Amino acid sequence: MNIETGLAVAAIVISLVATRVAMMQTRIGHTTAAIAANEAALAGLRELELHLLDRKLLPYFYKGAECPPGHKDRDAVITFAGLLADVMCTGLRMHNRHAASGSYAPWRSYCLQTLNTSPVLRERVAAHGATWWPDLWRLLPPDDSLRIAPTRPG
Repeated sequence: MNIETGLAVAAIVISLVATRVAMMQTRIGHTTAAIAANEAALAGLRELELHLLDRKLLPYFYKGAECPPGHKDRDAVITFAGLLADVMCTGLRMHNRHAASGSYAPWRSYCLQTLNTSPVLRERVAAHGATWWPDLWRLLPPDDSLRIAPTRPG
């Protein structure tokens, strides 16, 4: 083997090794981003749930309690429903963006379960979700009687 051939083979080997290292670094970067996204979504949820617990509003979100118009907690519950929808929708987007982490399915399941156990959340998402929380709105069954179809702008 002459020197040019040896140098060419060495260059190819070095290029292959460099490519493999770059792929490993990319995988590590994606894993780190997925972990950070998951932690951010869970941190927002934990903080919100602490406020719900403190105000004794958890039953409106996790136990199917109704909060009819005129109820003393109605304004607070509606506000928290919007905040929870923000957290849930952001979580859906973040988890979907990092699907390889495997965290999207559990987060989606949590969102579906909470929509099913919270009449006020379902009501809020059905009424405004098509434009405000589209990822969450799409989880509602198409035949949901509360679901309001999106309107075209303009």
